[in-house]
Amino acid sequence: MVDKLIRLILQLLPNDVVSIINEQSLDELDKRGWIIWGEKDDENRPLD
Repeated sequence: MVDKLIRLILQLLPNDVVSIINEQSLDELDKRGWIIWGEKDDENRPLD
């Protein structure tokens, strides 16, 4: 189920974002907030 969800999300993302994900672990991207926001800047991260 999770694999299908991840594949669906990857299909919806722009190719440049997918290439970043392919180069780095999803966990690392999630820490930086890239998956949700697609931005490298910490300023754009949501406040937890």
